[in-house]
Amino acid sequence: RYGQLSLESQLDRHALRGARQAFLNRAFSTNPAVAFPRFGAGFTAHWKHGSGLDITGGVTTVQATKTGDQVDFDLGSGDLFKAVQVGYNFDGWEGDPARVQLLGWQSDAISDQGLPSGGGFAFTFEQELKELEARTFLRYAWSDGETTEARHLFAGGFGQKCRDFDLLGMALGVGQASGGSHQWEGVFEVFYRWQIAAEMHVTGDVQLIMGDGFEGGGDLRVVPGIRAQLSF
Repeated sequence: RYGQLSLESQLDRHALRGARQAFLNRAFSTNPAVAFPRFGAGFTAHWKHGSGLDITGGVTTVQATKTGDQVDFDLGSGDLFKAVQVGYNFDGWEGDPARVQLLGWQSDAISDQGLPSGGGFAFTFEQELKELEARTFLRYAWSDGETTEARHLFAGGFGQKCRDFDLLGMALGVGQASGGSHQWEGVFEVFYRWQIAAEMHVTGDVQLIMGDGFEGGGDLRVVPGIRAQLSF
């Protein structure tokens, strides 16, 4: 692929990732320890082997980062985000499909925006449980803390199909903030996605967020949420 694209849509994925369909907290719906640009001009290449091995690489400009407002699709920019991912699909627990993937990334500095360079990696394991109609994932990610919100991230989750089309999910994550504080925070999230019709679903969600440094004091926040989606 070549053109204007988002590398995050093609790298670092797992079956329960994505705030539109599953978890809402960014520890699970994306990866705050990877400095993916929102959009950029660049290219990706994907190679897949019959053994289950696959390799994906991508390069994109980084003017449109999550920490900035500028969107510049200049194909000639020298400030780049680069990533390589190696994945392997295999028969896991009781022969059910499983996958491991390792992502390595590096982002150039953007001097006119005062953003430093950075880099890191993310390891993800997925296991499908066909008899339970469920999926699990485990993830560890690390960055040097210069361009991301998290320096360390540990996350794991479980999602099970209910009543044919509904989805129940729960996940636990622990992360260390980047920057000067290096504070650790944790989150536990539960959601239930109710498929009202083929074109519509409603999700109830509760997050328990634990850590230090909350505005107003205390070390626990309860965040309820609701999401509705209509497709046409």
